[in-house]
Amino acid sequence: LIDIAERFKGEFDFRIDVIGKGSLMEELDRKDLNIHVHGFMGKERFDYFRKANCLLALQRYPVPFGMNVLEGMAFGVPVIGFRGCGPGCLIEENNAGIAVGMDENELFDAIKRLKEDEKLVNSIRKSQRRSMGKYERGKVFKAYESVFKGAVS
Repeated sequence: LIDIAERFKGEFDFRIDVIGKGSLMEELDRKDLNIHVHGFMGKERFDYFRKANCLLALQRYPVPFGMNVLEGMAFGVPVIGFRGCGPGCLIEENNAGIAVGMDENELFDAIKRLKEDEKLVNSIRKSQRRSMGKYERGKVFKAYESVFKGAVS
């Protein structure tokens, strides 16, 4: 993320808000690169979603499900995440943004593409709106209930 911010600095105005806790909080908090770390946030994090141009779901470890992708989708924010884990699969399945490999150049190009291609962003938002119904609370809980009942029988 720091390398990406260094590459974008001077090319265009941007701000990166990092939400969540982790071992990299201090290292990532780089106001000189317009990276602002906020730590864990409750519902107030949605204020950042409302203002965002894109959401970076950059978990490098295998996350089984990407709640942050669904949150981005709910706010019409194109999401960029790594292929091969929950967030990347959700992005690809729902055309919710761009799934990339763990290559810095791919990530850089994806961010730049979203910034420059309004038609792509509008297409992503349209797909997100269509897909959100699949993730309604009742449907998700029913699916979990079915899995749990199957595991017990």
